[in-house]
Amino acid sequence: LFSAMVRTLAGGTVLEVALLLLQAVRALVSGGLLPGGAYVWERLPSLSLCLLLCHGGVDGMRWQMGPLYVASLGGVCLGELGFLYTTLSLLLSLGFVQLFPYPKLEAVPRGSYHVGIEDFEFKGQVHGLTHTINTSVFYPCEAPLKHSKMVWAKWMPDETLTLQGFLRVARQVAPLPLWFLDYLTGTKADAIVLAPPFRGRQLPSSPVVIVSHGLGATRMSYSSLCCALASHGCVVAVVDHCDGSAAVTRFSDGHVVQFNESCLRGGARRESKDFRHSQLVTRVNELQIAYENLRELAQRSGHWMKDRLDFDCCVGLGHHLGAATCLAACVRAGADQTKPRFQHLALLSPTMEHFLQEDVEFAASHPLPQRVLCLDVPKARRPEAEGSSAARLRQILLPMPEERRIMVEMQGATHLDHSDLAMAVPVLRLLGMSGPAPAAETQRLQNQVILNWLERGRRGQPPRAAPSITSTRRRQASASDTRRSWLSSSLP
Repeated sequence: LFSAMVRTLAGGTVLEVALLLLQAVRALVSGGLLPGGAYVWERLPSLSLCLLLCHGGVDGMRWQMGPLYVASLGGVCLGELGFLYTTLSLLLSLGFVQLFPYPKLEAVPRGSYHVGIEDFEFKGQVHGLTHTINTSVFYPCEAPLKHSKMVWAKWMPDETLTLQGFLRVARQVAPLPLWFLDYLTGTKADAIVLAPPFRGRQLPSSPVVIVSHGLGATRMSYSSLCCALASHGCVVAVVDHCDGSAAVTRFSDGHVVQFNESCLRGGARRESKDFRHSQLVTRVNELQIAYENLRELAQRSGHWMKDRLDFDCCVGLGHHLGAATCLAACVRAGADQTKPRFQHLALLSPTMEHFLQEDVEFAASHPLPQRVLCLDVPKARRPEAEGSSAARLRQILLPMPEERRIMVEMQGATHLDHSDLAMAVPVLRLLGMSGPAPAAETQRLQNQVILNWLERGRRGQPPRAAPSITSTRRRQASASDTRRSWLSSSLP
């Protein structure tokens, strides 16, 4: 109980801390474990009510602390039963707060620079029509002044609308009420909105990283990874795809694109195949729009991106469907015999279900010229439908020279551990939807592998051979096992 209280108090507000401590004192005094006396005991319920009202007015109510709120009233009515009632309420509230805490999304591992963020609406042509995409750009920024007012970026850009989008995606697995995750709407990313870009001479031209999100995610779902890259000197652009695969995206004119549930449901075999391929083509075009707009900004006089971006070190980074999107962009460049936009590819648990077989065969017969890092989760923990997907991925990557590709398996991790979601909702670990290792540790190690791989690429060094980051033991790796195996076999 004491350990749970310490962890809870470390992440709570001042009024939450005061309310929890007061309820603990009430339980101890009512049980005779602390000297209180009638005078003190009679006034503790009134003080609890005052703190409860202040907490509700200043911080807002949290359903996780509902049992404690009830105890603030119940202790007055139940009199001598207040000890039992308050103690049980305190235990329940601490348990709920541990399972659903306020998320703390940080850049791990943190580099030498602070991180700023700016949102853009990029425009371009897709199938002959003007297309608009929301894009968030993370970049190295100046250290904030001591007394300056900083605005931290919202992890859910449109708060309730974004939460409704996430729940619409989650409904395919388990229907959840809106209030269940409403505490996430106040979550902040580790980036300062419109912070002045870093002007120091020691920062060379920044590598460009263009990120394509996975199914049901948003442009802020990978904020920890993006902030880590930006804090090490990269400029990271994350696209909100408008093909219906994002949880939700909202434009400045009020237009909203909702999640298309057809992305998760398979219809007739041919219709599903055509829909998925057209979805992939649209997403590739949206990456092209982001790339062209970034190049235009890097050439625009007076803009902070002017002459700061290194497009000779452009990285395509994607998760799941986003990884397939980045891979498809490189395959299409080879088929069209055009200069590839990406020199490096970082693929996080890629799915190949959206690829046509003829595209796979072309890529297998024309090895990709890019350096490729593939971080995947154990196949045994992937759905059975991913079997053919894994075979297609190997068919594309294995013909490549070994010095240009590295395929790494993340034991102790699942598909969701690549994003912020496992850190934002720790209860996923208990449900088996994230790995047994702590989500923050898995995220840190994943980000470190990507940073080291990218740094070796900039230096022209081949990747270190690391066919697996798993423990050699056959049992499921614990957090300490995972940490040792990652560090010993993957990191330079």
